[in-house]
Amino acid sequence: MSRQRQNRDAGTGSAELKGRRSVRTRRFLFLLMLVTVAALIFRIGVAGQLARVPAVSRPPATTDMATYARLARDFLDGKLPDKFYYQPFYYTVFLPAVYLVAGRGPWGVILAQSFLGALTVLLVGLTAARTMGRRAGLAGAVFLAFYRLHVFYTPFQLMAVFNAFLVALWSWLCLRAWRLDRGRDWIGAALVAAAAILTRGNFILLTPGLFGLLWLRRRGSRRFAVLALICFALLFVPQLPFSVYNFRRCGRWTGPSTAADAVLALGNTPEAPPAGLDYPPTYEEWMRTADRTGPDRIPVSRRILAWVRREPLAFLELKFRMLLAFWWRSEVPNNVALAREGKASTLLQMPLLFGFGAIGALALAGMMFGLCKTVRSPPRLFLLFSVWAYCAATIVFYVLARFRLPVVPLLCVFAGSAVDTGIRLVERRSWRYPRLRPALWRFILAVCLGAFVTTSAFPLYRERFEAHAMLVARPDGVTVSLPTEVRIYDHGPVLFGGWTALPLPPGGLEVRKTFRLPEGVSAAALPGGEWGLRIPFYCENPTPVSVRSTLPGAAPSDTEFELPGGRLVWRRISAPVTVTGRAAVISVRIDAAAEGAAIFCDRLRWYGRTRWRTPGKSADLPIRAEACFELVVPKPAGGPSAR
Repeated sequence: MSRQRQNRDAGTGSAELKGRRSVRTRRFLFLLMLVTVAALIFRIGVAGQLARVPAVSRPPATTDMATYARLARDFLDGKLPDKFYYQPFYYTVFLPAVYLVAGRGPWGVILAQSFLGALTVLLVGLTAARTMGRRAGLAGAVFLAFYRLHVFYTPFQLMAVFNAFLVALWSWLCLRAWRLDRGRDWIGAALVAAAAILTRGNFILLTPGLFGLLWLRRRGSRRFAVLALICFALLFVPQLPFSVYNFRRCGRWTGPSTAADAVLALGNTPEAPPAGLDYPPTYEEWMRTADRTGPDRIPVSRRILAWVRREPLAFLELKFRMLLAFWWRSEVPNNVALAREGKASTLLQMPLLFGFGAIGALALAGMMFGLCKTVRSPPRLFLLFSVWAYCAATIVFYVLARFRLPVVPLLCVFAGSAVDTGIRLVERRSWRYPRLRPALWRFILAVCLGAFVTTSAFPLYRERFEAHAMLVARPDGVTVSLPTEVRIYDHGPVLFGGWTALPLPPGGLEVRKTFRLPEGVSAAALPGGEWGLRIPFYCENPTPVSVRSTLPGAAPSDTEFELPGGRLVWRRISAPVTVTGRAAVISVRIDAAAEGAAIFCDRLRWYGRTRWRTPGKSADLPIRAEACFELVVPKPAGGPSAR
C-alpha cells in the first residue's frame, strides 16, 4: 500500500473517530441536560410542598433563617448591622439580589436556590465527565439530582445549597483553568473562591488546591508569580470592606466575620460533642473572656492550644470521633430537620431518593480504587484534595448536616467514578479472566470499606471502643474551670454521647461515686466553700425526690425537692465528701415518691469509679457505666484558678 493511501486511510479513521466522539458527546450533553431539568423540576415541586412550612414562610426568630432574612432586609433598607457576625456574602449579596428581583417573600429564594441546585447538578456532570468519563458524569449528576438532603434544603434561607453551588462552580473553574491555561479562568476561580470564603470562612482551607494546580501548570513560566499574586490578592480584597467595618466597631482585626471565636469554641472545648450544636459551660466561659477588650481578652484559639497541651490525646480522640461522624450516614439536624419539616413533602418520601450512606460509600470506593490513577492526574488529585480539605475544614469546627452538604457535589463526582468502574468490570466479565479478577476484588473491597465507614464505623467505635479509648486519652475525666468553681465529672456529652436513663426502683438506689481531682484541687481547698454534687434527673410527671448521704463516718445530709415533669433537670445538693490524695468520694441514696423518675449514667464511659447498689444489699449491681454526676468545688476567694 502506498504512503499516500495510508495517509488517506489514517485521515479517514481520525475523522470517523472524531465523529463518533462528537456523537457520544452530544448524546452525553443531551442526557445531562435532561437530568438537570429533572433536578430543577423536582426541586421546585418539593419546595412548593414545603412552602407552607413555618420554617420557610415564617421562620422562628431564633433560627438562622430568620436572622439571614432580617439582615438582608436591613441591608436593602440601608441599615448595617452593629458588626458582621456571620460571614456576610449570603445576606449582603445573594439574598438582597433575590429580594430585589423577586420580592421579599419565600418564592424568590425557592426559585433562585432551585435554579442554583440544578446548576450544581450540571456542574457535577461536566466535572465528572471531564475527569472520570461521561458515564461517571451522568451517574454523578443523577446522584446529586436526587440526593434527598440537597433537595430538602432548597426552600430554606440557609446557605447550604448556595455554598454547594460555589464549591461545584469553583472546582469546575479550576479544572477549566488547568485545561485551557488562560489568565481569566484562573482569576475567575479566585473570585469564586473569594465569594465562597465570604460565605463560609473555612473554605479558605481549600484554596491551596487552586495554587497547586496553577503551580503545576505554570511552574516553568515567568508569569506564574504574577498570576499567583493576583489570585492571592483577589481572595482577600473582597473581604476588606467588611473587615475594616468590623475593625472600627471592635477595635481589633476580626476579618469579615466576628464569629471566629464562637465557631472554634463550639467544636473544640473539652465538653464538645462529636456532632451537633451544644453550648456547654466551657463554651460560655471561653466566650466570656474572648469578648473582652484590651489585655484581659483571651482568644479561644489560645484556650484550645492550652487544652491541647494539657490533654493532647483527648483532643485527638475528639477529632477522630468528629471524623467518623462526618462520614456517618446520619444527617445531624440544625434549625430544620428532614424528619420534621421534611414530612410536609410527599415527594421527599419517595423510596428511590439517595441518602448520604450510598453516595458517601461509593465516593470513598471511587477515591480508594482509583488512587493510583489519581496520583498521576493533577485534576483528579485536585478533586481528592478538595474533598479531604473540606472534611478537615469541617471537623476543625463542628459537624452538622448543612455544613457537610457543600462537599456532596464533589463526592458525587467520585461516586460516579465508582459506578463507571463497576459497570466496566461487569462489561468485561472480569470474573472470568484471571488477569482482571484482582481488580474486581479490589473494587468490591473498596465498596465494602466505604459502606462500613458510612454505616457502621461511628456507632461501632462508640459502642465497642470509646470507653476503652477514654481510659487512655482522658483517665482523670473532665475538668471544667469556671470563674467561681471547678466541675469534675466522668460522663461524656449529652449529644451523641452514651447517656442512658436509669429508672429509680421503688426501694431507691444507692450510688457511690469517686472523682479524680485535677492538680491544684485538694482537701486544702475545702475552706473556700462547701463542695456540692450536681445530679441530672428526669421524670414523666412532677415527683418528690429525696437524696440522702450514705458515706460512712460522715455527718448525715438529707435534701428533698420536687422535680418538674417532662424534661431533664439538674439539681445541686450538698453532700459530705471524703478526700484522700486526688480521690474524692461521695455516696448518696436517691428515692422517688412515684414511678417514672430516673437519673442518668453514661454507658460510653467506664473508669470503675461508680458503684451501684440496692439499699441494704452489699453486692454491686452489674452496671458498667459511670454516673452522670458532677462534683462542684468552689474556688477559694482570691486563690489561683484550677485548670
